[in-house]
Amino acid sequence: MPQDRPDRHRYRRQLAFVPILVTWTAAWAAPDPHPLFMAEHAWLIALLVLTALGLMALATVVAYIARLNRRLRQNEARHRVIYEHAPVAFMLWDHHLNVTGWNRHAEALFGWTQQEIIGRKFTTRLIPDEDMDTCKRVIQDLIRTGQTIECTIWNRTRDGQRLLCEWKHTPLYDSHGLIVGFASLALDITDRHRAEEALRASEQKFRLLAENAVDVIWTLDIEGRTTYISPSVERQRGYRPDEIIGLPLEQTLTPESLRLAQRLLTEVRETGELPESHLHVELPRKNGSTVWVDVTVSCLHDDAGAITGFLGISRDITEQRATEERLTHMAHHDPLTDLPNRALFFDRLGMAMARALREDSSLALLYIDLDGFKEVNDLQGHEVGDYVLRKMASRLRQNVREVDTVARIGGDEFTVIVTGVRTPQAAYPVAEKLLHALAEPLLLSNGREIRLGASIGLALYPADAQTSDELLRRADQAMYRVKRDGKGGYQRAES
Repeated sequence: MPQDRPDRHRYRRQLAFVPILVTWTAAWAAPDPHPLFMAEHAWLIALLVLTALGLMALATVVAYIARLNRRLRQNEARHRVIYEHAPVAFMLWDHHLNVTGWNRHAEALFGWTQQEIIGRKFTTRLIPDEDMDTCKRVIQDLIRTGQTIECTIWNRTRDGQRLLCEWKHTPLYDSHGLIVGFASLALDITDRHRAEEALRASEQKFRLLAENAVDVIWTLDIEGRTTYISPSVERQRGYRPDEIIGLPLEQTLTPESLRLAQRLLTEVRETGELPESHLHVELPRKNGSTVWVDVTVSCLHDDAGAITGFLGISRDITEQRATEERLTHMAHHDPLTDLPNRALFFDRLGMAMARALREDSSLALLYIDLDGFKEVNDLQGHEVGDYVLRKMASRLRQNVREVDTVARIGGDEFTVIVTGVRTPQAAYPVAEKLLHALAEPLLLSNGREIRLGASIGLALYPADAQTSDELLRRADQAMYRVKRDGKGGYQRAES
């Protein structure tokens, strides 16, 4: 080491004086160093030389010991600084549990100063009565095993507060391998413990809520795989949670709902934001049916703010949706015949006209009025009249294509929208077919048979009218001409 070099040079300088010392000693012993005298007193000269060498060796040893002591003091000073300013509580104690060392962090943590605790048993200062047995077991294990032991135990501060600390106890050995004391480090984990307790309580509340909720609570990862689903899924869909967890979206959604979910996932990956947080989704049930659910979904983020998954709540709205559909159907359909009413008729007619305009095609509108219905209704009663209207509506539906629309716009008046008509003549066979179907005899519940007919007015778009109101009016006018001319036929609107 560099600091040793001056000492080595000093020892060499001291050794250089040995010959001088021997010569001086011999000269002092014999002022006239005759060879004979030197021979007779050789033992004295040797003794003097050995004495000089011994003195030099002793000086070297003393200097070496001084140097070691100086280094030891320096190391002790450094260790003392580290010990005193360590960011953890540090305690030294002996076999009698008396504290022999206590650093500043220990003072700050527990409130006891060095003067108040050194020389006293740490158990009387730091350990609450209810935790004394646990502390004693740790001490016994430490002495018995002679190995480092870690433990977590509640401690008491000077002002009576309770701290939960993680302790690491290590035995200290002398050069003969005997335990001469113990060193202990303490780390305050009270805040962490409370946070963990709060987290566990929160998780327990969430689990109790999830496991007892009527709605289904679930989480997905960023790839769309189910990572958690509450037990209520079995009541909602018939599946146990373990039958769904880990499955991708393809196996948990209907095709239409899957397309919606995939679109949302794509937007999340591209923009980092969820475009919709509230949606309606159709899910398959285990029995093969489906259930409609109202879904509220939010994103899960990591510490950096990146989306890592999704949390959602699904509420069964199948009955609600069915009720809404029934109400919507009732609002747009005739309650007696279940045909589209006047409002839905105009909506369908507007869409058919727009499509015909895009496709450079035509459509035909047939305005139908039943011949003889007033007499049946007046003579047979409204119940029979309603029965007749339902039967005639059914015949109209059965004799047109599914893409065509049959509507009841009032009383015994019906309309039929025939799409894809390339020429006016293409609509005439439809009118003839309907006249024939409506003229068939109708058997009543009392065994009586009645016969009705129909008068049909026909108008084409865009040849006969440019708007829906005008098209209906032109077809109505054509129907009245048929009535005036004797009923039971059809005519096209006049040009």
